[in-house]
Amino acid sequence: MGKLDFLNENQSNSANALDRAQEAAKAANTSYRHKERFEEAEAALVWWHKIMISSPVVLHNILFLIFLVVDAILSWEIFRVLIEESGLILGEGSWWKVAAIIFFSLFVNGWAVMTAHFIGKGWASDVQAWERWNYLFIRKVQAPTSVVDHHMEVEQRRARLFAILSGVLLLIVVSITAYLRYDLVQKQQSDTSSEFLGFVLIALPILVLLGELFTGDYIWYTIRLMIMQFWRNKHYKLFKSHKDHCSVLDREAVDYAIRARRLNEPLEVSEDLERSMMRNKFRSAQDDNYIDPYFGKIGFTIRTNDRKPAADISIFGILPNGAKTGDFCTNKNGKVTLYWSGDWDHLVSIRIEGQDYLGPFQANSEHFIDLPDPVMEHTPCAKRDSHLM
Repeated sequence: MGKLDFLNENQSNSANALDRAQEAAKAANTSYRHKERFEEAEAALVWWHKIMISSPVVLHNILFLIFLVVDAILSWEIFRVLIEESGLILGEGSWWKVAAIIFFSLFVNGWAVMTAHFIGKGWASDVQAWERWNYLFIRKVQAPTSVVDHHMEVEQRRARLFAILSGVLLLIVVSITAYLRYDLVQKQQSDTSSEFLGFVLIALPILVLLGELFTGDYIWYTIRLMIMQFWRNKHYKLFKSHKDHCSVLDREAVDYAIRARRLNEPLEVSEDLERSMMRNKFRSAQDDNYIDPYFGKIGFTIRTNDRKPAADISIFGILPNGAKTGDFCTNKNGKVTLYWSGDWDHLVSIRIEGQDYLGPFQANSEHFIDLPDPVMEHTPCAKRDSHLM
């Protein structure tokens, strides 16, 4: 038992480094998943705005809200009279009566929104373009253009049929309810010859409904837009939270690893710990790419012209985008490993003590460089605790 305690005490920094690195890897994976969801939502929102940039979305929505408020006022009175006269809800001032009025009003207006969506999908070119983009990129459908065109034509014909059937049925329902209410009011009043009263009680609800049908074609798009914005913001917050947690764990893992090496404790650099070191060294926790899993890695063995290891030589690589990898130094055996952040699979060239050597040099492989001339005086590389720290 004492031996186990002794081993645990000797390996505490190493164990803590590995534990922190493992937790950092979990946080990085979780953060990256949320980042992918955020980027997908952000890309969808960008394309949706491009598709609808010339569409009267705001104007139609404002008009629809106006018609909706007027319809709610009319529907409340219509359904109140019908419910009271039908005797379905017993008791004066019963909350069931209010609930029933709200239910029927929401039912009719929800039906109107659905019908308006079918109208837009069947006849509005911008809504059809939006549906097509969603079919290809949200559903991630891969099919020839002819197949996609046929599918969209079928969907448009189906939407037109549904729009006509749904609109006719809805108009019939609203007309019947409006007429029943007019008939009930007419029986209760002495002056029953007013044509204006008939227009208000029957024609006005129908006209308001028609207004909803012709201005509600972007309501479904607006609802989807708000839902997408909600998920975009939520995934971004979760991505930032897990990224910040990962950066803290990475720093702790590196600190424990440095302490373990300074105390000459045995430390086996696991893949998680290596990634914590790479993130800590080559990336900033303020950048959104901090938790990206893409790192480039390439090994070099540098020898002098007399085939001896070129120790303590400065070297860096040039990436395909023109950026440099950062400065590295060869060890006593002339070996060095270059790292970079990103998914590039090669280096265009490398520079050794001011001299360029053209590639390309493929990543995840070992390369040998023989220096043509003896390396003269150069600035010695700074001592490092490891190749990553």
